[in-house]
Amino acid sequence: MKTLGDITNGIEGTSTWRASLAQTPTKFCMQIRLDGNLTSQSCGSPANPGLPINFDIDGSQKTNFIYGDAYAPMVQSVTLVYADHQVNADLKKFPEDPDHTYYAFAYAGNAHPRDLLAMDREGHLVASGHDKIVNAYEAK
Repeated sequence: MKTLGDITNGIEGTSTWRASLAQTPTKFCMQIRLDGNLTSQSCGSPANPGLPINFDIDGSQKTNFIYGDAYAPMVQSVTLVYADHQVNADLKKFPEDPDHTYYAFAYAGNAHPRDLLAMDREGHLVASGHDKIVNAYEAK
């Protein structure tokens, strides 16, 4: 698997994290590293006109991640929504995959986002991850 580059990185609590994109001969995979160790990887189906955002939720009691891709022709911004604030993603494009942009969020294990919103260029909502996020936290 060939690493294409970093999507984003940061510090959550006392840990450093990094999201990157890798490529196999047949697909793209997002990888999450926490303190240098691979903690999560997704090589799922990419976003498309019928599913403008695709994302995974993974983590532990200490640090959680929401990461995925957006169908670039439809999605201009991706925002993670909490009860009292929201965070916009830095969308990253790679020349090897021009139809998609990639994003990742890290947050404390005790924080519970409520939604993931994808907006088009005019600011209209094109997708919501509310149900998937709520179901993930109800399952824990």
